[in-house]
Amino acid sequence: MLIQVEVCLALPDRAVRQHLAVPAQTRLRDLRSHPELLPELATAWDQASGIGVFGEPRGLDMLLAPGDRVELWRPLVADPKEARRERARLAREAKKKPARR
Repeated sequence: MLIQVEVCLALPDRAVRQHLAVPAQTRLRDLRSHPELLPELATAWDQASGIGVFGEPRGLDMLLAPGDRVELWRPLVADPKEARRERARLAREAKKKPARR
């Protein structure tokens, strides 16, 4: 019996999605070697900072269920804490400057 799953990758300018039919009892790790996996998704899989299902981190031994959305997560380009600190600093500086008229 085959089940349908979706593999997704969010890029800065677009999203890549592919539906695959896989045998029941397929594990998450088995998707990487699926013969129909798009080359772009295979490359992203190798470079992924994490892999999850419906936004939740999952181990590669997880059994897939019908309708699962497998997400390939890219590495962060900025540290979220540092980015927030920088925004706060800029906001403080903006408050200190007198308004121009």
